[in-house]
Amino acid sequence: MLAAAIVLFSERGYDGTSMAEIAQAAGLARATPGYLFKSKAALYRAVLERVHGERTAALTAACTGLHEWAADTRAGRDQLRLALDEAVGGYLGFLDRTPAFGRLIGWEALTPQPRLPGDLSTSLSDAFRAIRRVAPTRGLAQFDVDAVVVATVSMCFLPVAHATTFRAGGGIDTGGPAFRRRYQRAVVDAVLSMLG
Repeated sequence: MLAAAIVLFSERGYDGTSMAEIAQAAGLARATPGYLFKSKAALYRAVLERVHGERTAALTAACTGLHEWAADTRAGRDQLRLALDEAVGGYLGFLDRTPAFGRLIGWEALTPQPRLPGDLSTSLSDAFRAIRRVAPTRGLAQFDVDAVVVATVSMCFLPVAHATTFRAGGGIDTGGPAFRRRYQRAVVDAVLSMLG
């Protein structure tokens, strides 16, 4: 049932989706979602928790190299570039594999009172905090962790979430392999410049 709810909420938004439609899409009796979750709001929270849990798992794995770089006093700038490339590639890969996540976040961005969980993943923040702690001894600037996280997420999220916009408005295929390789390098370069 959660899988059906994720699809419908991501396609139609919270207000455009009914519990009856979710039950029908899941092949269940009409009253089942209400019985299991008590309310549409509770089911929607479960959907957001599920997709954010998947995001957390993907980003935690993608950021492993950044933590390793921070812990290894012998690792240089080339290793940092590789770790950033792994993190950016991992996040882009997650967004590609999980289009419902991007659509749900898009719906939430349009909502006057977003329903996002207050304890969203901090995988990127944790990784960049680890790097910032060792920044003075590793030739990096005392960069603003929040600014780097927002920039990284924005640069990864936009070309995936707005792929149809870029294709229609400028003929740019942001999901094409050649573009993606160039773009991933550009994101890594931008983040490295922010780190100093």
